[in-house]
Amino acid sequence: MKTADEELNTAVTRALKDDPRVANAALEVRVCGGVVSLTGTVSSWGVKMAAQEVARCVPGSTDVRNGITFRMGEGARLTDADVARAVRRVLQRDLPGLEPGICCTVSAGWVTLEGAVDHWKQRGDVEGAVRGLPGVLGVASQLEVRVGVPPQGDFWHVGVPG
Repeated sequence: MKTADEELNTAVTRALKDDPRVANAALEVRVCGGVVSLTGTVSSWGVKMAAQEVARCVPGSTDVRNGITFRMGEGARLTDADVARAVRRVLQRDLPGLEPGICCTVSAGWVTLEGAVDHWKQRGDVEGAVRGLPGVLGVASQLEVRVGVPPQGDFWHVGVPG
């Protein structure tokens, strides 16, 4: 009879193989006490984050330790200016209504997003579009959300007794 950790390991491994964003990645899954540990090497930060998201969403997964490293292929080195142009292109193409109010700064592959959006979903859409671009090592979002309610589960609010 399989233990709960063995069953979770099987479920996470299956979920990773079923997700087209990470299906071809050579990843190793280990589970201990409901904590999923991911290791391996992938070609982009976006794939690393997608694997983490998949593992986190599998029922029974309490936490994820993301030990995945990523290495771009030879000849794929992009300058910060290349990355900034790619960010602008993806925003213009995929999020044209949001693009004029967003600017980015790129330093050593790290993208900082600034500006404002109307809703939390829009902020997530912008971050997701940028995260998967070649040459992006990380995204620091300083996007202001003007209206809307944070998605459930992303934030904890602590009330102060009156």
